[in-house]
Amino acid sequence: MKNRKGQQYKDGELETILSMAPTKQNIQFLSELLGRDTGAIEIVYKLAFEHGSFGKDADAQRRK
Repeated sequence: MKNRKGQQYKDGELETILSMAPTKQNIQFLSELLGRDTGAIEIVYKLAFEHGSFGKDADAQRRK
């Protein structure tokens, strides 16, 4: 798998991630498809769906 750590998301990738339910199976599939760690996919879901201070501290993910 190609490591895309620190690189911006390409057009449509975030929409693809958010179009699927955040199950372990889907996260693994998206990780392989997009060349990202499962943790990176989980962060996208956290930013989109979790409430609290997590999103306020995720500046690096927001820049991508």
